[in-house]
Amino acid sequence: MTRRIAGLMCALLLTAGSAHSAMGFPELSGFLGETYGWHQSSEIKGIWVVSGTNKRIVDYSRFLVDPITVQLSRNAVAYQMDDNELRSIAKVFRANIIDALKASGPIVNEPGPDVCRVRVAITDILKPGKENAVGVIEAEFADSTTGERIVATVTSDKGMKLNKWADMLKDRLAYLTSETRVLRVE
Repeated sequence: MTRRIAGLMCALLLTAGSAHSAMGFPELSGFLGETYGWHQSSEIKGIWVVSGTNKRIVDYSRFLVDPITVQLSRNAVAYQMDDNELRSIAKVFRANIIDALKASGPIVNEPGPDVCRVRVAITDILKPGKENAVGVIEAEFADSTTGERIVATVTSDKGMKLNKWADMLKDRLAYLTSETRVLRVE
């Protein structure tokens, strides 16, 4: 009986993993650490979301934007890309993110109360180009003083135009945390 239950659990886990793949869930790079509970956004096509806390991004009035991380696996399309081209794409992308977030509050350089820390990684570039690059993105929005995750997002394995992802922050920032509900019981 124990073997049958263990086998059934393994089959369910394998099925869940392949369901994610079939729906475009990307291979995660490890940038976000171990993360469970992903679901497709019902409003933003090509985005997967997971909540980490009861807080919402709109509860924060300022943003701290970390430098963009480019974290490519050996399987990444962009693995052989020139470092200078990757830096250039990341630099433009960070500037776009900062411009988008300015609509919701000032950008600061230090952690503090009411400061949301934004960490973003480009984990693949499917179509290069300074202004119209298409990439796979992993991002985390966290409380800058506690490090507690508010929400994390990833794009589908088909990627998204990097400038479109940054623009989405202007229009959909509040939505990223309103779509999920988390209850923590200790």
